[in-house]
Amino acid sequence: MRFVTLGPEGTCHENAVKNYLSHHSLNDCEILLLDNLFDGLEMIRQGEADYLVQCSAHPNVHLITEKYFQEIFVTDTFIFPTKDLALLEDASIKHPHTLGLVKATEGYLGQITYSEIIYETSKPIVGENLINGKYDAGLAYLEHYLANPGRFRMRLHIGPVITTWLVYGKRTAFRGSLLAAADKGFYENLS
Repeated sequence: MRFVTLGPEGTCHENAVKNYLSHHSLNDCEILLLDNLFDGLEMIRQGEADYLVQCSAHPNVHLITEKYFQEIFVTDTFIFPTKDLALLEDASIKHPHTLGLVKATEGYLGQITYSEIIYETSKPIVGENLINGKYDAGLAYLEHYLANPGRFRMRLHIGPVITTWLVYGKRTAFRGSLLAAADKGFYENLS
């Protein structure tokens, strides 16, 4: 089976797919990393891939879901955290002005502002560009901070964020009645 998801290597998407495949003991699968999920949708439609995995926070969820709604369905969903996120600033710049950011992560900033935001398609790109000095700050992975001691100050440690993931394919697990991961009685057992 071939699973497509958002790349490049090192994204939260890739990490989530690897864990999803492991959970289902699917060992002989190929993960294809793309910078455009619509290309992945087309690959499924053309029979070049079997499944697409997308984070529910991705800004194009509705468009992916709706594009071929009579051919490609939400097959499954799962809950899994993102990688450890952090807002990093170049330690050599006293007042950072430019910020590298994935649009879907904008809400983590709260009241923190920068005069210019440069949007990227994935956090590994933000991290790499931050390391290369393309901008003064970036919302990237904690691993970028840890791999570059003294290079950055951590303005905000967000941590791993528990989120949902959508799996699309030509078949769906839905059989006419509600599917839910939480066992019946889950809400009654909360105190």
